Amino acid sequence: MKVQETGIFDAKTHLSTMLSKVAKQGVTYKITNRGKVVAELRPITNGQTTKRLPYGYGKGTVLHMAKDFDAPIEDFQEYMQ
Repeated sequence: MKVQETGIFDAKTHLSTMLSKVAKQGVTYKITNRGKVVAELRPITNGQTTKRLPYGYGKGTVLHMAKDFDAPIEDFQEYMQ
């Protein structure tokens, strides 16, 4: 993987070109501010997808629900007629 360092100003000026190289060539950019690395621009890999919680993960977490939780709100009665 190719890694290149670039300053903040150059990154701002050439962002679209940099994104194209990241997507097509897999280039990684380390963005610096006064010589210190502050960010990294790199391609997303398939192994870094967000994980979904399994179905039913929150079961049993609601401790109390009012009996009228789905009752119409008084302020909206005129809209429901």
